[in-house]
Parts: sequence; C-alpha cells; structure tokens
Amino acid sequence: MSERGELSSHNQSAASPRPRAFLEDWCARLDGGPYPAYRDLRGCHRLRGCDLDVVRVQPDPFAGPSRVRLLVPWDQTGLPLESGALPGGRGASVPGLVDRDSARAVGLRDFTGRRVGRWLDEAGAQGRPTVSVERHGQGMLDRSAVLFRRDGLEIRLAVELPARGRRILGREAARLLLQVPERLIAECLAPGAFDPATALRHAQTAEDFAALQDALTQRAWIAFVADGARLARRAGNDDRPLTEGPVVAFESPPALRREVTLPHAGRVTGLAFDPGVVLLCGGGFHGKSTLLRALCAAVIPHVPGDGRERVAVRADAMSVRAEEGRSVHDVDLRPFLHDLPFGRPAHGFSTENASGSTSQASAILEALQGGSRLLLIDEDTSATNFMIRDRLMERLLVSRQEPITPFLHRAQTLHRGLGVSSVLVIGGSGEYFRAADRVLLLDTYCVEDRTAQARDIVRDHPPLPEDPAAMDLFRAAADPGSRALPPGPPGEPRVRAHDARRLSVDRVSLDLGGGESLRDVSQARFLAAVLSRWLREQGVPRGGTARRAASPADLLGWYSRAWEKAGLDGFEPGPRGDFAAVRPLDLLAAVNRLRARGAPEGAWALEEEE
Repeated sequence: MSERGELSSHNQSAASPRPRAFLEDWCARLDGGPYPAYRDLRGCHRLRGCDLDVVRVQPDPFAGPSRVRLLVPWDQTGLPLESGALPGGRGASVPGLVDRDSARAVGLRDFTGRRVGRWLDEAGAQGRPTVSVERHGQGMLDRSAVLFRRDGLEIRLAVELPARGRRILGREAARLLLQVPERLIAECLAPGAFDPATALRHAQTAEDFAALQDALTQRAWIAFVADGARLARRAGNDDRPLTEGPVVAFESPPALRREVTLPHAGRVTGLAFDPGVVLLCGGGFHGKSTLLRALCAAVIPHVPGDGRERVAVRADAMSVRAEEGRSVHDVDLRPFLHDLPFGRPAHGFSTENASGSTSQASAILEALQGGSRLLLIDEDTSATNFMIRDRLMERLLVSRQEPITPFLHRAQTLHRGLGVSSVLVIGGSGEYFRAADRVLLLDTYCVEDRTAQARDIVRDHPPLPEDPAAMDLFRAAADPGSRALPPGPPGEPRVRAHDARRLSVDRVSLDLGGGESLRDVSQARFLAAVLSRWLREQGVPRGGTARRAASPADLLGWYSRAWEKAGLDGFEPGPRGDFAAVRPLDLLAAVNRLRARGAPEGAWALEEEE
C-alpha cells in the first residue's frame, strides 16, 4: 500500500479540528432538538488524548450507525512499535508500520482492534453497546478497523447516536462522543494501561507466520504443521480451539519431521508437505477433515493461543468442492469432460445449473486461472463420479457413455505438467494410492506415514494410464486470458454481504460456500464493495452497447492496481471500519459464480432481504 494512500484521508479531516468545548456546548444546546441536526457534528473535534472525526451521520435513529474515527498520537499509546520499545511520540520510530502489508503492522493493528473491542463491550455491559469496533475472529486479517499513520493510529468506530423518538438525547450524545473516547484512550491504550509484552507477542506471532510462509517457498514445501499444534475446533460454527474433552496435540511422523527456524519462536519442528499428491487417509472421526480444514484456514496467521499459529500453506492454496446448481461461464472443461451428449462442446462450457461434477471441475480450472498451485479437496464435499470410477463401473460404461475423466486420472498430470499439488482427504477409495506421492494415515488424530504400505498394496495393479494430450489441455484451460468472465446483471447492481461466504447481487444469492479461505463477514463486506465497483465499471447500462468481455487476467490486474493505490479504502467512498482484505483468488471465485446476463427466467429470482 502506498504511503500516500495511507495518509491522505487522515490529514484531510484533521486539518482544523474544532475545540472540545464546541462539541460539549452543542450537545447541551441541542438536547431535545430534531434528530437531523446531528449532521452539524460532521468533521473533526479535538478531545483529550485524541481527535474525534465524525465521518458519517445516520439520517435517523433506525438507520445504520454513524461512523467516527479516533485519531490518536503515538505518544498516547503504549504499543511496542520497534523491538519492544515504547513509541515516545517519535513519528520516525514507525516507518515500517505505515505499510499495511507489514506482518508486524497487521499483528499490532489486530491486537489494538481486539483490545478496543473488549473494552467497549465491558463499557457497554449494562445494555446493548452503542459504540463498537468491528468484531475480530481467530485469524489476524488486514482490517480497516485500526490503521497506522505516520503521526498516530486511527480507530474506526460505529456509533448509534442516541434519541428519544426522533429527538436528540444531548447528554447521552456527550457521553458517547466525549467521555467514551477519552476513557478508551486513557484506560485501554495509554502507556501503562496494558502490558506491552502482550501486544509484542501478537506482532511476533504474525511475523513468525510470514516467515513460515516464506520458508515454504524457499524450501519448496506446500504446507507445514508444527508439532504441538492443536487443530480441533469447538464446533462447525465456532472457530475457537477445542478445550474440553480429549484434545490431541499434533505430532509429525519421525521420518517426515522437518525443522525450521522462525525469528521469534526459534527452532520449530513439524510435518512439511512436499509437492505432489498427498492423501490424508483413515477411518471416520480420526481427524482427516480436521487436518484439512486447518490447512484451508492457514492462508492467514492466527492469534496466540489459537492452536494453529504455526500452521501454514502456500498463499495461493484453494479449497475445492462440488457446488451443485452454481453458475459456470465460458470454462474450458476439456481436461475433465469429453464427448458430451448431443454434441455439446466442453470448450467454452456455460450453464446456470451445474452438476456436482461439472461445478467441481470448473472450480479447479478457475483456481488455476487465478494462479493457485495447491488444491485442497475433501471427498466428503466432492462429487463421487468426479473423484473416482471403479473398475466394475468401467466395465459397464464404455468411454463414450461416460464423459467425465475422474480427478484420479488427472492429479498427477496437474502436478507434472503445471506444478499443481493436491492434498486430498480420501477414506473410501484405495484407487488413489496409484496416484499418490505421499499417504498419511490418521489414527485417533495421530499421523503416520503409510506411503510404503500403500505402494505395496497397489504393486500388482496396473499403473494409471498416461494421457500426454491432457497437459496441453490443462495449460490452455489455465490461461487467465483465455475466457470471458460473466458480465453480471445490467445496470448498477446492489451487492450485499450476508455472512462470511454468502453475498447477494440484486437480491440474487451468490454462494461462496466452497471458499474456505473466507473466514469473516468483514471479508464478505469488502468483497461486496469490490464486486460492486467491478460491476459498475465493467457492466453495461440498461439498453447500452456491450463492451469487450473481461477475462480473469483483466480482473486480477484491475484489482491489483486499485489495491496498490488505496488498499481497503479504494473501493467505496468514505472510510469504512468493517472491511477485511481478501485474496485476488477469492475475488475471482466470486465473479466466476455470477449469474450471466440473459440467464433463463428464474435465475434472477428474488430472495428475502435480511
């Protein structure tokens, strides 16, 4: 992120703040006044220990909350900015922290946002909190809730301006806009208000994760799981670590144990996944999917105590599953499909109602176009006929009757031809032993290397047939400039986020359930803003002339340029505190699933607003 993009919005509002007395007097004078008068407060106000910038005022008491920013000089905070030292108010002490891509900055910003959130929750414990910061999950995401500037930090809050009916409650407004921010700085962030070592631990955890991902690249690993990691979660809807009952700490097989030295954790041992086709096998309830889900989540760092702090995968890893009923647009499915009924071509394939196998094949090829070189696949969420076809079924179906080439026959082709590795949970078909480079058995959450045994089992079985032409088909299909993206609906569609993996475009559901790298509703909100801008810029006005269809390469280039220019603030007017960054891969996945313009009637059927 450019320094110019980081500094501009801060300095613009903070140029000439009003004195504290103005805000205090206004709240007293306007007590009982009409609610729209709150608009007078827009702009910056000088408080004790910080400036309060009122960015957006809600139009009535029932609208979404107002947005404010607290601009806090470094000397009012106890954050350890360099090597554990306190800031001392010197702007020159934080040159690396205004770069939002810095792992240290992400860790310290994450710590600050969590601490502010806890303090505000406690301050509003007697009733529903009316001042809040965006909730933080288990992952350390690049969020807009707290930003670092050269002259201080910026905290973005949501404030529900108080009213009785449609009349201003002046005294309560003074408490929310004056007392709460000043107490927040003094009791939550000021030097001496907390132990700097806790903040430093947060930052160091983020830096260690970044170093671990770098080590994957340097050593040609695709993933690493440290010994002692605790992978089990409390529930499918609760991402916190499991603490009750038997919890088995991860232990790598001795023969596969590798060592890496991290800048703060020091020497760490664990299981390093080499490139190729890796199988996670074992009986039900023995931890296969738990390990895979930990890998899916390991594209971002996790907070200290999460249990997955030293688990990492390649940054371009993509989870893939069957998504029956999704839209597919102009995908070259020839690496997996051939001889479709009625002479339908597999090249440039489009449908508004994909089958499980077609959707999974499309997801793999779309991931390759986005640059992914690591696929994470669980048989439980896959289409059976896409993953495997046994020999008995092959005797019944001649090749022309079965248009699908199973992933079993393509996994090694992807690895040898394009350098694409796969980690697969396989518990039901030993046929995959023939394609595997490594077979790991999970027994009561303990991992054993059973590669030699698996090879002995298939020693007398014929090898998988080679298909040299498949490599050329994959290379053509993986070209990010080779296909057109769906244009989406005409006009300027409204895009909304409902939860971490579900958006709507003009009230039509856009399901991203397969994108397990999306962990937080803040990411979905940012994705909605990016998608909305993309559709406005690339779309066609109602009744207008069609433009050249954009390709995945166009989308990825557009996103990269916009991000470099302004980061999280570059896609929607006005600073937002409820955004979190998404990978270009995740944006591409969302665009790929748009319903194409001209879809059959019913494809744009309305859903209830939430």
